[in-house]
Amino acid sequence: MAQTRLSRHTLLAGLVASRLARADGKSLVVANWGGDWSDRTVKFVEAPLVESQGYHIERLLGMESERKTKMVAEARFHRGSIDVAHFNDSDAYEMDHQGVLAMLDLTRLPNYADTVPALRSPYFVPWLYSGVVIASNSAKISEPPTSYEALWDNKWAGRIGLTNQLYFQYMLMAGLIKGGSMTDATKAKANLAELKSLVQPRIYATHQMLQAALANGEVDLTVGIQGARAAMGA
Repeated sequence: MAQTRLSRHTLLAGLVASRLARADGKSLVVANWGGDWSDRTVKFVEAPLVESQGYHIERLLGMESERKTKMVAEARFHRGSIDVAHFNDSDAYEMDHQGVLAMLDLTRLPNYADTVPALRSPYFVPWLYSGVVIASNSAKISEPPTSYEALWDNKWAGRIGLTNQLYFQYMLMAGLIKGGSMTDATKAKANLAELKSLVQPRIYATHQMLQAALANGEVDLTVGIQGARAAMGA
């Protein structure tokens, strides 16, 4: 059902550590997204790599805006309530500039050498990356768009789904098209306003909701859903 088109942008998911992390050694509060994302994190990362070593994990599940707010609000405390948080790269960058993240101690991260060099930073452990893709229902769209710019067409009116989680990537996308650049925020704002006028996209809170909308026919075309989710929604 779903056809995907990779972009030049990527989504990064990774871990950051609060600079106010607790010090009892065997107990961690991990803030993460919920749903099937959390289920897979537990199955493939936390259970085999962390809990199997005797650590107890208390999971604080919710949206990234909630944990960002909590970490900033607790920055003045002697000890915060979050030890490790999951973010995409842009949110982690923002949190670093807020001064609430600990720098990585690479002597304690022997597997860090296995990460992709281009994705590394002093405060962020990348563990997943994916293209920001265009995914479409092949039963309804015989000739899907092959570029971001092709989305700016009223033939897609009422048929495109977007997610709040990728507002930053949509700004980059909108700045890039029509000969622009990813650093032109003024052009991006004008282009997004035009997109809204032309196609009136449906907005969803999460990737999971967007995936479901593609699968059940609520939308015929999505932008930003990870390639794996597009395949899962087929």
